[in-house]
Amino acid sequence: MKPTPLEALLAFDPDDPFVQRSYRAGLMFSRFFDTHIKDVERIPAAGGVMIVGNHSLMGVDSWALIPELAMQTQRIPRGMGLRSLFDVPMLGKTLKDLGMVSGDRASAITLLEQGELVLTYPGGARDSLKGVDQRYKLQWDGREGFAHAAILGGAPVVPIVGVGPDDCFPKMGRRGLLPTRGLGARVKLPLFLPILRRIPFDFHVGLAMAPPELSGEEQQD
Repeated sequence: MKPTPLEALLAFDPDDPFVQRSYRAGLMFSRFFDTHIKDVERIPAAGGVMIVGNHSLMGVDSWALIPELAMQTQRIPRGMGLRSLFDVPMLGKTLKDLGMVSGDRASAITLLEQGELVLTYPGGARDSLKGVDQRYKLQWDGREGFAHAAILGGAPVVPIVGVGPDDCFPKMGRRGLLPTRGLGARVKLPLFLPILRRIPFDFHVGLAMAPPELSGEEQQD
């Protein structure tokens, strides 16, 4: 019998040999950028946690951050990805096997209620497709879904700021130039050289922000 979406979401086993091998292999990428996570002890060792951060071109920040987080916290982050990625044959299955989930509020709330460490980039693709003049400027456009999920999931929000990833690819131009399908007219892909410059990645962990307590009526809403 095919598992329900909820069962599939909760079926992830962080001790699966494939998961363990993949995250150990991912540490090579983390080491390539001499990745450091500062104040990692601010991330709770147990219970649901919503981590939010800035995003960079090609998601290069997450390639380094996720395996490093897994090693230092001994918790596998459940990364929230662009929904369309999970529709790509093989890629979608691989992402799911590694614990990644589609970026929707319902999934985030469920994972938080189950005590998972959830990583999301509120700006998504818009935050990653930045020109030179937008480096390290959040492109969240009032996106507050992560806060909604954290409140209903009863989990603290922990911000992480990545310094270094926005300088990784040489960009040719101050703003994006190429229209990006499905992201609106204002979101454009910058011209860049597909060369990974080896520069240090420093991730700074902020203080955890506890969610407000909700009344019964607010929880139902």
